[in-house]
Amino acid sequence: MVECNGRKEYYYYCRSAEGNKPVITVCLLVEGSEIARGISICSPNDVIEKKEGRKYARKYAMKALYSKQSTGVIKNPKVMDIIDNIVGPNYNILFHGIFYPDCNNIYKSDYTPELTPYEIKLIY
Repeated sequence: MVECNGRKEYYYYCRSAEGNKPVITVCLLVEGSEIARGISICSPNDVIEKKEGRKYARKYAMKALYSKQSTGVIKNPKVMDIIDNIVGPNYNILFHGIFYPDCNNIYKSDYTPELTPYEIKLIY
């Protein structure tokens, strides 16, 4: 957890089976009673660095927090394939409620998201 100007930042990752790289980075921002989630997903062509994932996930969470909107629906089939391949083995542990089979809207920037059990433990 990082605290800055009364805002708390929490990060967690979903790593690749090959090389244990943080392919998906999730940032949760908590400011007072408001919560926002940002998700950064690396493409297969990216040089995967934790710092870059955190930068983009934080950027998306900040956008949600200050616009008070959920935006950036993830629709790209290549990105959905990455989610399916990476999240599959970690689904129940980390992402239950974010990525699930019947979900039509997965947001990069999510304002007042329904927290997963893992996120509840992380924040509280």
